[in-house]
Amino acid sequence: EVGRRYITRRIPSARAHRFANLPAQRRPSPMPNERDQDDKASRLCDDEASAPLSGRIFPTCHSRVSYCAFSDEGAIRKAIEKDPELFYFSSAIPENYIPFCLDNGPIHMPHLVRFCHEFASRLHHKNLQTRKLVFYSYEDNHMINSVFLFTSYMVLVEGYSVRDAWAPFESIPGLPSLLFHDATNTRHQTFRLTIPDVLNGLVKAFDLAWYTLGGFDVDVYDALYEKETHDMCLVTPRFVAFATPKDQPDEYSFARRPKDHVDIFRALQVTDVVRLSEGWRYDEAVFPDNGFGYHVLEFEDCTCPSPKVVQEFLDVVDRAGSGVVAVHCLAGIGRTGTLIACHMIKNDGFTAAEAIGFLRVMRPGSVIAQQQHFLEKIEKATWRGNLPEWHVEAPKPLVANTVLTSGRSHSVLEDRCMENLTVSDSKGVECMPSANSMARDVEKGQAQRSRHSMFSLVEHDECAVG
Repeated sequence: EVGRRYITRRIPSARAHRFANLPAQRRPSPMPNERDQDDKASRLCDDEASAPLSGRIFPTCHSRVSYCAFSDEGAIRKAIEKDPELFYFSSAIPENYIPFCLDNGPIHMPHLVRFCHEFASRLHHKNLQTRKLVFYSYEDNHMINSVFLFTSYMVLVEGYSVRDAWAPFESIPGLPSLLFHDATNTRHQTFRLTIPDVLNGLVKAFDLAWYTLGGFDVDVYDALYEKETHDMCLVTPRFVAFATPKDQPDEYSFARRPKDHVDIFRALQVTDVVRLSEGWRYDEAVFPDNGFGYHVLEFEDCTCPSPKVVQEFLDVVDRAGSGVVAVHCLAGIGRTGTLIACHMIKNDGFTAAEAIGFLRVMRPGSVIAQQQHFLEKIEKATWRGNLPEWHVEAPKPLVANTVLTSGRSHSVLEDRCMENLTVSDSKGVECMPSANSMARDVEKGQAQRSRHSMFSLVEHDECAVG
């Protein structure tokens, strides 16, 4: 579906490996005199910022596909009826992101893979080869993930550069600020994570041959992530990030006993387990008794590691050789993501923003609050072996204006300042535990509802797709 021959022709051969295992598809020929046509799909409305965004059609990097945002369902129906020669389509996938707190994405890797196949099925459908397409989204909280998924497809599948894929959206007047919020309830954001940051992180990971779109196993990911007995992600070929095991269930999650992790770790070729959280909720002897190296590098929840902890962590990874290192704190995202990102920055050439963006695609919510700025310091650090060194500056106060909302379980939220009661730490980060995690299945089901589905027949009737 994805057009491997065309991709290989557009991008350097060194990057073609990212599309291994994707079926070949011949790129459709351009329409005659395509550039000379009065093309409604590429027209721009008045560039004044005061003009409403809803219903305006904007060109993208792809000659056959434009972008449009709508404020409501009625506007979509009117647009479809007004321009029957255009094929409007959208996706429910951007709505699948379930926030921890005020975070809004990016959508995680399995959905990105699904979106790429879904998008390619429209772009290369035999009944649409001569049609102009308009990919649309709503002007709501899901817009950022719609734009992220669209540009991801253009970069990872069609072979456009990040700059070329993002430039048309950057120039859209009146487009809301598309920034990814971290998984806290702090409204005042001091770290700007952009769509290009995440795209650059993905490109770097694919260039390192960590993953390919065709080779990424969505079923394996889904079998590991947020299950009753375990919650883990293979975030890079070197690291498993996982939530703390616990011998007893609590009001927020099921028991996740360490013995239930043993066989999975062996299948993932894990050699070492690192605990970052203070104290423990499980029998720690289980891991060493089953042949795993077990390392305790505690530091306080919602904080950053000391240079010594960073050094000790990187030493553990180096001693593991080619083995996979499994890392957990409480939720397996804040402290865990921070130390994994340190390794990515030092050894794999990621910037702080690229590492954060990629980790959030692989494990939603990774790296929070001041940890984001800590990674900027790691990016600028000089290294004495595995010990980071930098000029110490006075910390800047983080002003918080908090709202107590949440969409996840305590076991996943604990790494964002979660205890049995609301906690506000000295840095001004505040979070609050949500309802029982078993209710999350209901929420996920609701997330699958799609306002787009009401237009599926309209879309299909337009070109007899399906």
